[in-house]
Amino acid sequence: SARPVASIPVGQVQRTSTGIAELDRVLGGGLVTGQCVLLAGEPGVGKSTLLLAAAHAYAQSGGRTVLYISGEESSEQISIRARRIGATAETLLIADETDLAVLLGHIEETDPDLLVVDSVQTIASAELEGRAGGVAQVHDHQHNDRCEPGSEPVVVVLHRQEAEHGVGARHRFPARLAANPVHRGLHVGAERSGARTRPHC
Repeated sequence: SARPVASIPVGQVQRTSTGIAELDRVLGGGLVTGQCVLLAGEPGVGKSTLLLAAAHAYAQSGGRTVLYISGEESSEQISIRARRIGATAETLLIADETDLAVLLGHIEETDPDLLVVDSVQTIASAELEGRAGGVAQVHDHQHNDRCEPGSEPVVVVLHRQEAEHGVGARHRFPARLAANPVHRGLHVGAERSGARTRPHC
């Protein structure tokens, strides 16, 4: 039966810091177990570097295992950037993969405390028709029960093109992702100062 909102007990939510103060702020204090976060922004704005730094900090905090799966770059390319920014935690695991079945195999093998997928447009299932990032492929990802109570937090990257930006109702995530179990959506922009670009949420 329906109950007054004030009478419904609320359990204390345990949040874990990402190690990035601004990211923690927009997440309401950090990541929550079972949470799925969609991180969107234009290509080249710094989403991958921001998440790599956060993955390193998360891994270092309490020896947590972080699995960072990239369909955008090779493991070697990610390793070069990781060394440049000092993201070298022993429990930060990197894999370059675009096949959904293999990706799920990596998850089962490593049992991570945090999963990062960069980006959703590059992941495809051989069992489905359509290109990676297409309607059929992305829509079917919602049937994989990674974002559920008790599971590891998941951060998914989405690349948005300039053409997808607009005003009013058009300024939102692509409709093909509306059915996915996303608990928090963040947009990463850029502050430009001379030749330097700093990502911000």
